[in-house]
Amino acid sequence: MKYVLLSLILFCVFIPMLSGEFQFDDHFNITQEEGHGLNGHRVIQGFINSTIFKLVDTSTVPYHLVSLAFHIGVCCVLVAICEHMGYKPWAVALFAIHPVIGGAVSYIIQASVMMATFFCLLAFFMYLRKRYIWCALSWVVACFCKEIAWQFPLVIFAWEWSANKRNPYYLGTVIVGEIAGVCYMFITGAWNSTSLHFNMAERVATQGRVLFSYWGKILLPHTGNLTINGDTVVTGNLFTMYLFVFICLVLFMRSNRIWAFAVLCFCFLSVMESTIVRLQLEYEHRIYMPLAFMVPAFTSLRVNRRVFVGLFTWYLVLCLWYQGLWRSEYKMWRHAVQLTPNCPRANLNMARHLFNRREFDEALVYYRRTLECYPKHEGVWKTWVRHDLREYGNVFLMDTYRFIQYAGKHKGR
Repeated sequence: MKYVLLSLILFCVFIPMLSGEFQFDDHFNITQEEGHGLNGHRVIQGFINSTIFKLVDTSTVPYHLVSLAFHIGVCCVLVAICEHMGYKPWAVALFAIHPVIGGAVSYIIQASVMMATFFCLLAFFMYLRKRYIWCALSWVVACFCKEIAWQFPLVIFAWEWSANKRNPYYLGTVIVGEIAGVCYMFITGAWNSTSLHFNMAERVATQGRVLFSYWGKILLPHTGNLTINGDTVVTGNLFTMYLFVFICLVLFMRSNRIWAFAVLCFCFLSVMESTIVRLQLEYEHRIYMPLAFMVPAFTSLRVNRRVFVGLFTWYLVLCLWYQGLWRSEYKMWRHAVQLTPNCPRANLNMARHLFNRREFDEALVYYRRTLECYPKHEGVWKTWVRHDLREYGNVFLMDTYRFIQYAGKHKGR
């Protein structure tokens, strides 16, 4: 009964996003690529989306329903895990409606994150109940949902490592499994090392800034830090500070198993996934799985009822507001540009959206801003700008033609 009630509540909360438009990568992956049954290594999502595409074409409601169904499934499994550990699952309610999580659920193509998280949590639940065959099967299914599922052995490693009596057999098995998974992803090309436009020292140093940014959105969400856009500047001089913070966390974790497990999971799942991802492509949906595995630790805390009600109300209002942004691609990118006016990706995507709406004059304004921001992001944006020069070359030619006309008219002045 409690699972049915949870499902009904979440369905009501996320009703606004069901009629939301396709956003960002949704266009390419659904209407152009996944519409023909292709989606790289995310076989399960590719099959589901291609089936929906054949049945309803580009109506967004069925795609959103799939995302919501898996999000509800994730929350139900989290309730089961928390109760198995002996905790009251109050934190699941805050996770379910957190505005950052709401943004991830509203991003259609990132239903793969919800799918992978659902099957990884199910695998962890089976592991806790010592049903290892079902655990392995759930993990295999998760691996065909999204690449981050290959880090699941690190979750088991974190659980065993945080125990007082560590089982060497379990630790060795999960390490071998993780190495095999990472090698497979490199061999098949799911992770392409050629996309790295920074050295690993810069990557490690900057990653801490990314994690702090994530936690700012998690602990203190507000309209000024909720956006699909990210604008991370590479740094190379903060490594010592982050190392010191990590050592402090390790010392703290030794006194509490559940928090040791939670912190290790968040670090493993966040850092491992984003190590191969470009720094400028840090999206909010990347913290969906890491945060899900931290929920049991939050449930171990004692929270006053008034505090819980206050947080729940705050998150619910922001979640509904954020869904309003996700319903309109124009509103989303307008909001992103307002928050980060010097970010090339925000300006570029606003320009693309305006171009598709055939609002060429305004689109040119944002294309110019993109090119002005470009030197700060050389390497990452080179491919994007070149692509648009080929794809939307007529717009740039029109801009040049207008400039020539303007210069000719004012030449004699």
